[in-house]
Amino acid sequence: VAAQVAICDQMCRGRYITGIGTGCLISDFKLLGLTYKFERREMMPEAIDTIHAI
Repeated sequence: VAAQVAICDQMCRGRYITGIGTGCLISDFKLLGLTYKFERREMMPEAIDTIHAI
């Protein structure tokens, strides 16, 4: 995903904006044993930090 975003950003001459969200499929959270409403919000800051580090 990071490579695809970088390519799009180059093609758009630095004007590409990437949206980041917590996700919305309840089945995905159940599969991972997470509660849909709370744990996903708690995990988001760490995910954003990881994305920025890439």
